Amino acid sequence: MNALEIIGVWFENLPSELQAELSDVLSAMLPEFLTCGGNASSFDDGNSLLGRALMRRPGANAVLVTGRATALAAAIDFIFLHRSTEEEWAVYQQCIEEYRNEALAGEREATAAILQSLIDEIPRRRALWIRESQKWRALRAAEAPTVGPLGSEQKHRD
Repeated sequence: MNALEIIGVWFENLPSELQAELSDVLSAMLPEFLTCGGNASSFDDGNSLLGRALMRRPGANAVLVTGRATALAAAIDFIFLHRSTEEEWAVYQQCIEEYRNEALAGEREATAAILQSLIDEIPRRRALWIRESQKWRALRAAEAPTVGPLGSEQKHRD
């Protein structure tokens, strides 16, 4: 199993909510990369776009597969970077609370209600993201020779 297939299996085993969020962020970060030469607007959603990027292609160039896996792994590392600790979630919650308070002060009750619903969901989402980021890091550590170790630099040989 190559690194791209490993990422695909990991992705398919994520909770659907996380699949959707991760797909949306990845498709915003890497639209040309994920379309594989197609048009991003022709896909229904981020999941379809990411699914195509993870699709096994018989006879695919090994360098291309490795490059795609490395880029996806780095992007996923980056996404989890700000969603994997209690501290990061506390900063996020503080920002949302400030926006909600500004909305209340400006008598924008509907906006404040939406922001409050986001605040109410933070404990559940925080637990989900932190748990899945720990699983991702464990996978990355196990697959370090294939995908490259989390947070390390690759050494080049001449």
